[in-house]
Amino acid sequence: MFVEYEELYKAYLDCRKHKRGSANCQAFEIDVTRNLYLLWKDLNNGTYKIGRSIAFIVHHPKDREVFAADFRDRIVHHLIIRRLERLLDEEFIEDSYSCRKGKGTLYGIRRCEEQMRECSNNFTETCYILKGDLKSFFVTICKSLLYARICRMIEEKGGYDEETQNFMEHIISLIVFNRPQDNCIFKQPLSEWSCLPKDKSLRFCDDDHGLPIGNLTSQIFANLFLSDFDHFVKKVLGFLYYGRYVDDFYIICKDKEALIQAIEKIKAYLAEIGVTLHPKKIYIQEVKKGVQFLGQNIKPFGTLIARKSIGNLCAKLYDFNRFVMWHETNEKDIDRRDMEYIISSINSYYGYMRQAKSYKERKKVAHSQVIQPLLDYAHFDKDYTKLIINDCKQAA
Repeated sequence: MFVEYEELYKAYLDCRKHKRGSANCQAFEIDVTRNLYLLWKDLNNGTYKIGRSIAFIVHHPKDREVFAADFRDRIVHHLIIRRLERLLDEEFIEDSYSCRKGKGTLYGIRRCEEQMRECSNNFTETCYILKGDLKSFFVTICKSLLYARICRMIEEKGGYDEETQNFMEHIISLIVFNRPQDNCIFKQPLSEWSCLPKDKSLRFCDDDHGLPIGNLTSQIFANLFLSDFDHFVKKVLGFLYYGRYVDDFYIICKDKEALIQAIEKIKAYLAEIGVTLHPKKIYIQEVKKGVQFLGQNIKPFGTLIARKSIGNLCAKLYDFNRFVMWHETNEKDIDRRDMEYIISSINSYYGYMRQAKSYKERKKVAHSQVIQPLLDYAHFDKDYTKLIINDCKQAA
């Protein structure tokens, strides 16, 4: 037996967190016992096949193509990542910040600030920061290189017996080499894709390139794909102060010329794995001028929230307001779970913002027109750090 039922059930519990309001999750939970049993049976019998994804375009914070896997397949993603978590953590450097417990965006911002302070002796000495970004990263990932990298990790560090190792590699191959664009449900008309250049869409990828944005495995496997690049920067190029969040990275050094020379070496290394350094998103400047990283401006006197982050919050509020106003116009009650999801989503932005010096910005948004429809259902605490659902007027 390759998968114990209890192990699959734990993966299911992980998968349904924050997803219980989705149609896919609800459909699966109508007969969850039977559906889990059939999935368990398929995995152990070698008959598991990947289902259809739902494809759509999101416009915030920028235009992206998303392929959301079927809930059943998401459970398998969580199952695989649970098994690989220990191995993956051993592969990653300390300053790889994506999809790791305790090492998300806020951790990355704090580490970047710490490294800026350390390299510049608390901003009293001159040093420089190089910022770089990878062009169309997920679409350009080479699947065969990625799969070989994962298999090498499993074979060297997994400690599995031969049958279990073959099972793991088989399931991972199904996930990595799947082409969701060939068998998906388009949630929006294809005209929505007109905003995307061809080099940012899986629809124009060949069989050996591109991972779908929207899957847990895509995020974590993409991180592993660049883990050797992290070690290259740290060990081969010899930079002590470095960090990366998905395709966005920085290097801090007192020697500006060393950073300039590093750019060509980085380009050459990335070219070997089929990835390109975005030519318009490379810059070097003194750390005392600050740097924008993961939605915050890191300055010598502290961190400020970036204007782009405020814009993303307002765009999200606008979408939610349309949802609320549609229900009011059509005299329909809003399900309490929907309202809890809306409030939770907004609070995640506010929770992120309060980690920076952002009281004025939080207050300004709280008193703006864009949030007013939601204030019939919720109110802010006194410091504008979170929204609280009203007792007097609740969703049904």
